[in-house]
Amino acid sequence: MELNKKANWVQNPTKKIVILYIIFTSISSLLILLAITNFFTENPFKWKFAPIYMLLIFSISRCINIVRNYYKK
Repeated sequence: MELNKKANWVQNPTKKIVILYIIFTSISSLLILLAITNFFTENPFKWKFAPIYMLLIFSISRCINIVRNYYKK
């Protein structure tokens, strides 16, 4: 039996999806950074913020992956 192979938005993104995902990732990363680290009053480069930075790195890597898949297509 053959599985139904639908194209999903990560493997075959359209231009609209790529643009929306880049905007969403940028805004959410900035808001997380500002809210959690209190960016304007203290140094954001502390070890206690490492889990948050790991989440941001994962999010940005997914964004890069989607853009790369768009250019492959």
